[in-house]
Amino acid sequence: MKEKCEFGYDRLHKIRPLQDNLNENFAKCAEPEAHMSVDEQIVPFKGHHNLKVSMEKKTNKWGYKIWGSAGASGYMHKFYIQGDNLVQGEPNLPEGIGKSGEVVLNLVRHLPAGTHIYFDNYFASPDLHLELKKRGLHATCTVRQNRRRICPTLTKKQFEEKGRGSYDYRSAEGVLVCSWYDNKVVNVASNKCSVKPTTEVRRYDNKTKTYVNIECPALIKAYNKCMGGVDKCDMMLSLYRIKMKSRKWYRRLIFHMVDLALSNAWHRRQ
Repeated sequence: MKEKCEFGYDRLHKIRPLQDNLNENFAKCAEPEAHMSVDEQIVPFKGHHNLKVSMEKKTNKWGYKIWGSAGASGYMHKFYIQGDNLVQGEPNLPEGIGKSGEVVLNLVRHLPAGTHIYFDNYFASPDLHLELKKRGLHATCTVRQNRRRICPTLTKKQFEEKGRGSYDYRSAEGVLVCSWYDNKVVNVASNKCSVKPTTEVRRYDNKTKTYVNIECPALIKAYNKCMGGVDKCDMMLSLYRIKMKSRKWYRRLIFHMVDLALSNAWHRRQ
């Protein structure tokens, strides 16, 4: 293996063959699903390593961050580790996509046109939606307030005056952004889904101490239904995770990959 100072040094050289082999076989064993989600996983690890991250809001606060794309069933189709210095970004991308948007593009390269992708506001930007649309991919995601530059909607104060269940939407350049007021304002963007038809969802009202039905736009219902693929995979892994203490950084990642293979094998038998 090359030394750290040499060009082309691989930080993950000890686990690279296993990671590449699993990604290749995961793709062979299952066709991409119509609804795919992109999200993160945390591999628990408290040892010392420069790839370890700290995320205070997560259940497992220390460990390795893994980016993955999974189907609505929970089957993991592709993954790679944050900090992998051999993952090549695509050239000539709009600046608005950023490094977080490149994660999505790296994970969906193999998906056929017409696949619907769901991801959260960490990755989302109007430029990413437009780039996915050019590639024939549909996308629906939550989006942060400061990333709605082409589709501004009502303010929080205006929504509070309208009341719970109210919504507002704008569309531009083929991207629709909808803001919906539930307990707080939720912003969802899509280059495929529309606001109509709306449905009713059941919520608890603290003022009247009863359950009430409020109106919910179609794209928000679709996001809530299909976003949880990676989270479902995480849930499956947590049930029977290989528990073996080790100070070797690569062992924890190897155990996680074995867990992924077992979980995917179980899904293929269903």
